[in-house]
Amino acid sequence: MEESRFSTRGFILISQLSIYALIIDQTSNSRVINLAGRQRMLSHQLTKDILILQYISDPVIRETHIEELDETLRSRQLAHTGLQMGDDDLGLPSSNSQLITALFAVIEADFQEMVIAGNCILLLETGAEASGCDGDMEAYVQTI
Repeated sequence: MEESRFSTRGFILISQLSIYALIIDQTSNSRVINLAGRQRMLSHQLTKDILILQYISDPVIRETHIEELDETLRSRQLAHTGLQMGDDDLGLPSSNSQLITALFAVIEADFQEMVIAGNCILLLETGAEASGCDGDMEAYVQTI
């Protein structure tokens, strides 16, 4: 009888540990999914801010969207890196499957072009030194 209670307790303990591990894994997965979805929203925000900067001349509105553009670019880069390499602050795991790693490799060049174009737009809009940017705002807008 004693051996049976020990087996039952052991089984319950192992079951609880397994459930706990699954919950932790699901929490991590939900963070990844939420952040990946946020990337899509940030893409829309980036496009919206750039188009507003292209067509609105009111300095107050422009300043607001320049600040949003800056924040959006930083957020996209942070999330992009976190999704690939992991980020404790964002609650992202540091490992990906080979498929996910390969898919990130496929989009990396386009992502970097978008980052460069966004940063050049930001620099040109603020009048900051835009070394490496040729000043062709329309080309940068089209890249985004």
